[in-house]
Amino acid sequence: MTTSELISLPVISVHEKKVVGILTNVFVNDRNKIVCVEIVDESDYTSYILNTSDIFRYGTKAVLIRNSTVLHLLSSMELHLQSLHCPIGVLAYTIDGNIVEKITNLQFDTKYYVTRYCSAKYEFESKKCLLGKEIITIGINSKVCVSKFKPKNINLINGTDSRIVSIEKIPIQLPQREVTNYSFLIGRYTTKDILNFNGEIIVKQNTKINTFVLDKAKHFGKLKELTAFSKTE
Repeated sequence: MTTSELISLPVISVHEKKVVGILTNVFVNDRNKIVCVEIVDESDYTSYILNTSDIFRYGTKAVLIRNSTVLHLLSSMELHLQSLHCPIGVLAYTIDGNIVEKITNLQFDTKYYVTRYCSAKYEFESKKCLLGKEIITIGINSKVCVSKFKPKNINLINGTDSRIVSIEKIPIQLPQREVTNYSFLIGRYTTKDILNFNGEIIVKQNTKINTFVLDKAKHFGKLKELTAFSKTE
């Protein structure tokens, strides 16, 4: 199964016989396993987390859960999610540092282990990928022990390390970083369909932009496109 078949599916509580939200994202741990998914309640745009162990069944057009009590507020799971990753939309790099493409889809087996990370043109075996928060490195032939790359502890004498070189007289110029606040888009209307990397519509034309739409556009890297194709009422 692939994540493109999951994202945007309604999540239905079998016991309560109602739609409790829309599946919008997946979270993968360091062992390349999808351990939870993000659910958004479209009535108030509240984000929830659903553990994959609580999913009752995948239907052809919906995700079935036993009841809505298995949903947890995203804010209550933030500490837990610090050890997880959202690979969709992340850039893939080769081990030589060359940019390949953005990851647009994940293939996973019945136990939720990701078998392949997919871009628009390529597929990469998960066992040859090193998953990170901002990039995925491909071409790894053996499992990388990240702890080996941590800086070693330095023995200090009288609280000072003699190897430290003073840089007080060296001018330092920090790179400029452009920070854009896209909240001005709230209340505007889209003038065309906004598509994801697979050509699927993520925001329809004439949609009123709210925080949920902004978050969705940010997730797919489409904030600039949302800005270019929006207008006031």
